[in-house]
Amino acid sequence: MFNAISSFMRSLLGAQQSAAVLFQEQAGAQADAWLDHLALVEHQAEHGRLQAERAKARAAWAAMSDDERGAVLDWCDRLDAEGRLEDHQFFEQWLALRMQGYVGD
Repeated sequence: MFNAISSFMRSLLGAQQSAAVLFQEQAGAQADAWLDHLALVEHQAEHGRLQAERAKARAAWAAMSDDERGAVLDWCDRLDAEGRLEDHQFFEQWLALRMQGYVGD
């Protein structure tokens, strides 16, 4: 009788431990899924911010006169020579104009 009770208690304890391990694994998977979701939301917000900045730069570029565009291109050329152009507001426009004829345009 003692052996039956002892084996029953061991099996019950083993079931509780396996349930605890299972719960921890599920909780870990849920935490990983939540962190992945947060990273995706952050990435989407950053993408939206960059798209808005690009649209603003395109609108500003379109509103400029030819003389203003020429001055901006000269300024961008100087920044490029210094290696500081990548962060400029009109980098995409400068690059597109400077690459004409080089990549099959």
